[in-house]
Amino acid sequence: MASIRSIKKDAQTLVKEIVEDCANVVALHPEKKDETMKLIENVLNVYAANLDKINNSKDQKKAYFDDIMKDMLKCIDDSYEQLRNIINAK
Repeated sequence: MASIRSIKKDAQTLVKEIVEDCANVVALHPEKKDETMKLIENVLNVYAANLDKINNSKDQKKAYFDDIMKDMLKCIDDSYEQLRNIINAK
């Protein structure tokens, strides 16, 4: 199992990437700012919830942390899909 520190860093990196991509979209398409900001808010809420789970995990097994990372990966994957839809919307 990866260390808790490593899991936190990986989750933070994932969030950082999607937020940066969202910021680029807002810079290029200011008219899509509201939708993009909602997406960022959603990602940050999921990240905060998962960070709380990690921080409050005493004596948890590997599967617990695997589930947290799967949740983060699904959230980021879904967020990129939503960002793609925002960009392609006319």
